[in-house]
Amino acid sequence: MSSSAFSTPEAFAQHHLGPDNPKELRLVCISSIGGASTIDGVSGPLGNDEDSSMLKALRDWADAVLVTAATAQAERYTDIQVGDRNTREARNQRDRAQLILLSESLEFSVPAKNFSVLSPYSESPTWQQRAAALEASGHQVFPYRGEVANAIRTLHHAGFGRIVCEGGPWLYTALVRSGCVDKLFYTLSPTLLAPIAHPLFQSASEQGAPLRLELEALDTTSDGTVFLRYRNSRRVSHE
Repeated sequence: MSSSAFSTPEAFAQHHLGPDNPKELRLVCISSIGGASTIDGVSGPLGNDEDSSMLKALRDWADAVLVTAATAQAERYTDIQVGDRNTREARNQRDRAQLILLSESLEFSVPAKNFSVLSPYSESPTWQQRAAALEASGHQVFPYRGEVANAIRTLHHAGFGRIVCEGGPWLYTALVRSGCVDKLFYTLSPTLLAPIAHPLFQSASEQGAPLRLELEALDTTSDGTVFLRYRNSRRVSHE
């Protein structure tokens, strides 16, 4: 459906958001036609007003916004804005999604003040000291062991049912390989870049099994941007 059918970018985003699910992992991403995830190191220039509204709508839906600390640092992440109070109260959610930064080293710097941290557990003194320092500063640290699917289970068990993942490429790749993606919200920008400095997914010496998705929605805007919503009908359990 074309965006011309909607009065505002916000109305377009609400249409494309689709039905609610109280326990779901959604990936949201944007790329050029050739698969570049950034222009000059950031993703913003690839998008348009509808894409910005789509990102906000997904954040308003979510209990948690998951992003790697490296991406949050590069994109200069700030605190998540308060969502629609009535809608969130009706879903028994807090007034805003919790920003959760995934970091192995626990060493990063972001403008955001209100965030938690997800990190693979380590017994190293450095990791323990940094985790303690974050906790002392009011930032909850969620440790997990093993593969990235266990990181998602950790968040679900902590009460974050609705999770939206905003990248970066390493995390997108790991989640796709784990098979635990429920929905993919993919914006295709009418842009060509060559060569590609930052692909949407990382390359690897060993290719994982393909993740087949079902198309749920396809919408467009007048500037040629394409919005796709896919569903993984054979997702693995997060329990």
